[in-house]
Amino acid sequence: MVQVNFNLWGNGSINRSARINSEMPTYVIIHGYQSTGGNANNNYQPADWMANIAQTIRLRESNANIILLDWEDGASSWYYPTSAGRTRDVGNQLANYLTLLCHFRQRKNRIQGEPGRLKLEK
Repeated sequence: MVQVNFNLWGNGSINRSARINSEMPTYVIIHGYQSTGGNANNNYQPADWMANIAQTIRLRESNANIILLDWEDGASSWYYPTSAGRTRDVGNQLANYLTLLCHFRQRKNRIQGEPGRLKLEK
């Protein structure tokens, strides 16, 4: 299994103490081959382009959940097909993470007496 980190973007950097707010919209930014989304080995510094996208979203939606998915260890193979072959596992881990988030959101809505619903936006 590929090591995956789900980092929450604060205001200008990854916020290691941040928590998901299940009431707010959620955005996920994922890097590709030989890049990083921030991890302990690089002091949680994502690639510049990821930080720029995250901060642009933050400026437009101050309370949104912005997740930078890091899988640098899996993406760093010198042989591209090896890294590419790991993307299915990364995608499955993201799907499981988002499914748990959606279930929590629905359960919370039911507890509050509202119908559980999931709105997916492009």
